[in-house]
Amino acid sequence: MATETLQSAIQRDPNNPVAHTYAALACGALEQANKSDFHMQEALRINPEFSFAHFIHSTILSSRNRADDAERSIREAIRIDPDVPVYYARLGEVMLETKAWSAAQQAAEQGLALDPDDVKCLNIRATALTKQGKTQDAADSMRTALRRDPDNADTHTNLGWSLLQAGEHQQAAEHFGEALRINPQDEMARVGLVECLKARNVVYSLMLRYFLWMSQQSGRMRWFVIIGLFVGYRAVQAFARANPEYAVWTYPVVAAYIAFVLMSWIASPLFDLVLRLDRLGRLALSKEQIQTSNWIGICLIGSASSLLFLFGAHTPLPTLYVAVSFAVLLPSVAHIHDCDKGWPRYAILAIFGLLALLGSICVGASIASQVVPEDTGTLMLHLAVFPFFALCFGGVASQFATNFLVAARVRR
Repeated sequence: MATETLQSAIQRDPNNPVAHTYAALACGALEQANKSDFHMQEALRINPEFSFAHFIHSTILSSRNRADDAERSIREAIRIDPDVPVYYARLGEVMLETKAWSAAQQAAEQGLALDPDDVKCLNIRATALTKQGKTQDAADSMRTALRRDPDNADTHTNLGWSLLQAGEHQQAAEHFGEALRINPQDEMARVGLVECLKARNVVYSLMLRYFLWMSQQSGRMRWFVIIGLFVGYRAVQAFARANPEYAVWTYPVVAAYIAFVLMSWIASPLFDLVLRLDRLGRLALSKEQIQTSNWIGICLIGSASSLLFLFGAHTPLPTLYVAVSFAVLLPSVAHIHDCDKGWPRYAILAIFGLLALLGSICVGASIASQVVPEDTGTLMLHLAVFPFFALCFGGVASQFATNFLVAARVRR
């Protein structure tokens, strides 16, 4: 309806930059990128100094994961009209997208210098402070915003995330609930409420602190942590092999690392599965979270039950194949819906499919070996060693691939 009205306005006045700007915004919301680009180019051709068109263009570019272009557009809007607080709020949003926390804070404060009561700028400043670990300053800023606009869902959501990062789960849940009362479609508030419910568990609460801390870091720093932990784990193993008399002291370190890595893969969907036993939690989970938790449950049950049989099995190799086949699927299956739509989603599905195929070969050989003559069954198990090693290697590689794909964003 909106696009039809705008098209009518453009037909009446083809040189109306305002109509073209809003048409670009409407087409962008409908993911009609070509039409959106056409109308924006027309608006800026008609009036290159129309600051509002540059502002809207920045918003559209951000929705298409083009933060660098979005920054250029909003800076152009500020150059043309430097006295509009909302432009600085938009610049702050772009800086948040690129994890430039200090720059986001600075942009928001420039907007607040023009209008100390601008709630959008107050929210962006508070978010930037939260990401820098200044949770108390952030909470104070958002409480100020709430006094000025107590029914602002974004402010309640941002305050909830700040409190969640500070470990105040109950207070955070209250603000997420208030945000959802004001705006039931607030996805960030829904996600925050789910995290609060899961954080009632001590184990998940500790993992959540790690997840929130990692979310504040740059991509380079996150890779440094992931690779650094893996190198440290390998160094401990090498030390144990070189010094067998001290090996027993390295076991707790190795066990702690393996447990930590496992939880970093599956903690969120695993506790989504647990949360489905809670009436409120069951209602708060999205369709994607329920699907992922189902797959995690299947993989964990398959792997755990196989490990139990492993200890009493007469021929342990088949049950080992089954246990590993389910276990290596965990990193990819836990994060399919976390990957951006497009090539990252297709890539992680391909990884999952390849690992599932290798696992199926191992599982099939394991099952067949139990129903064919002994000599043939032994041969099948030995032949399955090759896909089994490929599966193990793929399981390790998929950890790093999954981290890369979750962080990747498709420019549209």
